[in-house]
Amino acid sequence: MKFILLILFSVSTYINAFEYNSTHDETYWFPDTENQLNGYHIGAVRSNTVWGDAMRFYVDENYCNEPPLLTFVVSTTNTVDLAANDKNFNINDYLDHKVSFDLVFDTGHEETIEASIFEVSANNSALDLFIFMIPSIPRIFASTDPDLKTFNQFMSLTVSESDPLYHLFDEPNRKYRMGGFVPVWMDAHQKCLDSTSEVFHD
Repeated sequence: MKFILLILFSVSTYINAFEYNSTHDETYWFPDTENQLNGYHIGAVRSNTVWGDAMRFYVDENYCNEPPLLTFVVSTTNTVDLAANDKNFNINDYLDHKVSFDLVFDTGHEETIEASIFEVSANNSALDLFIFMIPSIPRIFASTDPDLKTFNQFMSLTVSESDPLYHLFDEPNRKYRMGGFVPVWMDAHQKCLDSTSEVFHD
């Protein structure tokens, strides 16, 4: 893992200055300083398809050199309709269920991953939220190039049509700009190392 981090850091130093010039900065990866969690350094990006459905990674200060935890939100109105038609429907029954997602990158590379439903929220009368978690972010999120020479720029994430829970989602597709992902990860990684160094010297 340290070897991969070294390669990512070496390449990312050349593109750091070009990542945050968009009019809508949050559609590129950015350091998330608003949603702080003690012991973690967070990077985030908003979906281009559904603005509120953000994706985040969390670099754990206990494991700075390990791939970060990944979460992403998928909102849906289908569950509201299901609950209205079935009094026994309970969104909490889906906690810890795994869902398959099809990934398509700007390079044309396709892959399928699984994510667990980590949390649900039914506080909005118009829609429900599923928060998915992947304990260790797949290397493919950084690059589809086996030599890590080219970083991804766009990623489409879609609930697999063959998945048993596909019917829960009214908009099963989300799209993310991957520009900035590697520099933000490297920034979080360095902040993680700096934080643990400060604790060590105290």
